[in-house]
Amino acid sequence: MPDYNSRRMKSRVIKGFCTLAVALSFCVSAAAVSHWDSPAEGMAHKIAAVCGPGTATLDVQNASSLPSSELPSIRRALDAQLRAAGIQFRAQHDAANAIRVTVRENVRGWLWVAEVTQGTDTRIVMLEVPAERTSAAIPQSSLVTLNSTLVVSSAEPLLDVQLLDANTLLTLTPRSVTVYQRQPDHWQALGTQPIVTTVPVPRDPRGRLALASAGYEIFLPGVHCTSAAISAAPDCRESDDPWPLAPNGSTNIQPQSGFYNSGRNFFTGIISPGLGRQLPAFFSAAPIARAKDTQWVFTLLDGRAVAEDATGEQRIGGATRTWGSDIVSVQSECGAKQQILATSTANDNAEDSLQAFEVNGRDANAVSTPLKFTGSITALWPATSGSAIAIIRNVQGGYDAYSITLACH
Repeated sequence: MPDYNSRRMKSRVIKGFCTLAVALSFCVSAAAVSHWDSPAEGMAHKIAAVCGPGTATLDVQNASSLPSSELPSIRRALDAQLRAAGIQFRAQHDAANAIRVTVRENVRGWLWVAEVTQGTDTRIVMLEVPAERTSAAIPQSSLVTLNSTLVVSSAEPLLDVQLLDANTLLTLTPRSVTVYQRQPDHWQALGTQPIVTTVPVPRDPRGRLALASAGYEIFLPGVHCTSAAISAAPDCRESDDPWPLAPNGSTNIQPQSGFYNSGRNFFTGIISPGLGRQLPAFFSAAPIARAKDTQWVFTLLDGRAVAEDATGEQRIGGATRTWGSDIVSVQSECGAKQQILATSTANDNAEDSLQAFEVNGRDANAVSTPLKFTGSITALWPATSGSAIAIIRNVQGGYDAYSITLACH
């Protein structure tokens, strides 16, 4: 009887072990499913159609803005799918084929280019991978929460809104500047000063308010205005003076100013004092303070984002594919202590969004969920006290200015 029970118990243990092993195997297989498996299968079929079953080497390279951390996942997926297609991997001296897959990109997403070499013959196959199919490639962790507070609304187009102090607010439109005084539950307009100039207002105007010790400066396309006091009318003249790019009142950032193309809605690429080289034309710039210098991030006219410092230009990949043309940097107590807020690429005038990112080397990673707005974001500027100003053109055709702040998790 003891032997029988012992054998029965052993049988149950073995069956339980096998069941657990099968379950674990299933879990591992499920976990191994990657968002790159489907494109890898498509590429493997194309490669196998060129070289057929046989021996090969595999090299996978990245020439795109995709985060480098995604490359091992792509290689594993390609390796598995090519083996399933009958291709056996060998050392170079034992392989009949050499397969090199390069991840590139075009306006629709990623472009995988495979070069299959047999002896002196090289054939090329390509596979387009739409960006939306692999959106999971961009990890999103909620390190911070973005909060918005309505500051002021206007029927006229708002270009910039800045706090002079805790109780005084300035708003800028293409033709005027208005001073507001804080009340218990709202901002009260104290007076409006016209911007007197003969320079015509462009179709899509941009403008910037820069705070001075006692007054302010105004930067408009082809126009520079100064005011020695808050209550004084601005003195405006035709000018191509560069616009300040750093946040008002920043002390730990190497200041830069950018020359604005008064006939268009972007910066020319010439900045002062400069970074030692000519930059491409750009829409917006965001500084990141570092121990010994400042890294500047620019959004270019072709949709790319690049980082520039004294050592040269570095293309930023990762989540920048989701960035619109407007970015701004904000200092906080969260994560890396500096985040970049970026508008989205949405072209829908009924809805827009802001999202926070951190830039690390060549990668930009989302650290917040999108903060959505009803309407479209027409301007995004840095503000004081670690915040930003976002101006929304609402669906009724008016303009709302929001203060954007970050809350740490």
